[in-house]
Amino acid sequence: MNNERVNIIVCSSDLKPENIQRLAVQDPQLILISTDWFYPNERKRFEAIFKNVSFYCFNEFLSDADLERCDNLVREQCKNLTGLESYYGKYVEGIKYFKCQLLVEVLNRQFKRFSLYCHPTSLGISSAYFQTIKCTNLNDLYLSSSERYIQYKHQIKMRLLSIFQGETNEEAVTITSTETPKQLIIKVDVFEYNNAWFVILGGLKRLKNKSGRLVFSGEIDLVDWENELKTDLPEMDFRKLNFGVELHQFKYSFTHLFEDVSVIADGYWPPNYGYANHGIYPSNWQFACLSESDVLFCNNAKLKNNRLFQFLHSPLYLPEIKVENQRKNTSKTVVLLSQCTSEWTALINRSDAGKLIETFANLAKTFPETKFIIRPHPGMTLPVHDGEKSIERIHKFVKNLNLKNLSLSNQTIAEDFNIGDIFITEYSTAVFESMALNKICLSCNLTKRRNYLEYFTNLGFLHAETESELSALVDACIKGDEATMQKFNSAQNRYKLLF
Repeated sequence: MNNERVNIIVCSSDLKPENIQRLAVQDPQLILISTDWFYPNERKRFEAIFKNVSFYCFNEFLSDADLERCDNLVREQCKNLTGLESYYGKYVEGIKYFKCQLLVEVLNRQFKRFSLYCHPTSLGISSAYFQTIKCTNLNDLYLSSSERYIQYKHQIKMRLLSIFQGETNEEAVTITSTETPKQLIIKVDVFEYNNAWFVILGGLKRLKNKSGRLVFSGEIDLVDWENELKTDLPEMDFRKLNFGVELHQFKYSFTHLFEDVSVIADGYWPPNYGYANHGIYPSNWQFACLSESDVLFCNNAKLKNNRLFQFLHSPLYLPEIKVENQRKNTSKTVVLLSQCTSEWTALINRSDAGKLIETFANLAKTFPETKFIIRPHPGMTLPVHDGEKSIERIHKFVKNLNLKNLSLSNQTIAEDFNIGDIFITEYSTAVFESMALNKICLSCNLTKRRNYLEYFTNLGFLHAETESELSALVDACIKGDEATMQKFNSAQNRYKLLF
């Protein structure tokens, strides 16, 4: 246990060092525990003011078991709730609340004498929890009354965004209602497959048709769906009708209209993923699995699942893999496919993405003749995921390094696939798309927690868990090391048999 007097601030990257400058007068050690990763240029701003400052992230105090416990606590709290109230209300706030509570429990064990401060408007921080304990609100410490009012309005804005994110205003009115909507015009794709009929609510977006016969694609009023489909498809057998929706096309208004819908896996569901947030769906709905990893996920989570929609391509399906050993040209481009973060599980930490980005930048220093491109996840543009200035922070970090071979992508993913040779990720599904284009892909998990691509590393794919391991792998891939390429090609072959 640390017996020295310390000041501990729980915050995110939006904390400004000049706003807490008065704490420097006290001169004890300052510890910043952030939901984000502070980049070196950001750390320097604090070090210019505070003589003795240390930077930590939540996950450096909370183990994988702690975070899984947090998920389980929230799941228990929300087990009798459904839909909007469960996920966007109790669930997200519960994740933040229990995470902060577990963090403070660890701090009480590790530090004997400390003063605790919190930045309650920070992303991922539960102001509700810190109001229950002895803790100084930094907003009260340095903000004027007018500034506090601005912060309050910002909190309301972020709360509304967390509820309606991804929906248009018109749709948001529909999904927040507890009543059946009077009208809901939406696109559907209808397929015939294996002597049965399938209606895809919202149409196919991420998934592709593999072997179904498309019989209708257009807009209908879901409130009167039966009459509309009878008019458009008089030959359809309603006794063999199945409804499905891609996970990312799900809308809460569907729960008022349909008793039995299959949520279709339109991304990678790691078998060892957090499961608590699936209380969002009605208990009689099922999950449509398109791959073996989907089935493992559902079985581990004890979720009802089926294999009815096998006429669709899994996002992990690779139409063609060219297993070759031709990757020996000297000029290489390495692309980082960053992952998305938010409070859909406590096992995800925003700082994980930042740590991998800084590590990736260090590779650019190590291999000055190789181009390195950071590709932010599209979710970074959404404030409730990574914060309002997440991409701007990465841009400032890259600009501050001033490396000629390191850049931040502003291109389409297709363009990055075209120019990249080696693709690195922690768990982005896009890495499998790169492999379909005969690119080298490898995973890197620096978190010291569970590896979400474990299913694939068990097939033999290239994987690193430390910066030195990642550097060695990248070096081998740049040089076209024969043993490394052979291992990757063998893993490709095993993958092809599964998908």
